[in-house]
Amino acid sequence: MLYKKLSLILAVILIVSAQFSFAQETEEPTRVLFTNVNVWDGTSNQLATGTDVLVVGNKISKIGKGLTESGAQIVDGNGGTLIPGLLDMHQHLLLHGGTAAGTYDWDAYVQGAQAYKMMKKLLYMGYTTIRDIAGNSLALSRAVRTGYIDGPRIYTSGPVLSQTGGHGDWGSYNDGPYDLDYQEKLHNTFVADGIPEVLKATRWNFRNGASFIKIMSGGGVASVYDPLEATQYSLFGRNESYS
Repeated sequence: MLYKKLSLILAVILIVSAQFSFAQETEEPTRVLFTNVNVWDGTSNQLATGTDVLVVGNKISKIGKGLTESGAQIVDGNGGTLIPGLLDMHQHLLLHGGTAAGTYDWDAYVQGAQAYKMMKKLLYMGYTTIRDIAGNSLALSRAVRTGYIDGPRIYTSGPVLSQTGGHGDWGSYNDGPYDLDYQEKLHNTFVADGIPEVLKATRWNFRNGASFIKIMSGGGVASVYDPLEATQYSLFGRNESYS
């Protein structure tokens, strides 16, 4: 029951902050006062019990007992526990089940629905921030940031960069050297060979809102063409992605 209350309170914080963050430049920030909650600050060995928390916009403004705030929305925490939002540091929202396996079973529309379902699940588990490190979650990140949909804030790499035959080459044996496989068409992965292609893919990602770039420079256990010990891309090529 305690975890259920915690998840509900965290969800309210995220929904409120996401809903109004885009409009804060021109509108008065929303004020939400959580009453009757226990607070864990992330470092202490004890809870601050019977506490009130005032959230203004998307920031915690005050923590204390008996707080009042004119015009604030009041949320009774019923003795639940508030903690700092959790961060998921390794997520693949647009890949079925979080991995490349099964990604060809569904089209882009179902993949989007699966991603939103995963976002809601993570939110209710207390995750308020996601680092999405492969897949085209660029628009999802923008949609959350502008309040169009509810969910954890997303810091995304956008499509992952890989060489032909590398860890991010998910095409079939029958694909030609210039054919785009389905995941490339969805911009979940970029197969980029040579410095010009790496630069172009990197700049495309940053143009569309990527927070960082993921380069698959080694082999993997779940990919078809590259052994685990394979080294992919030269150091010079990887450095060029920072240009």
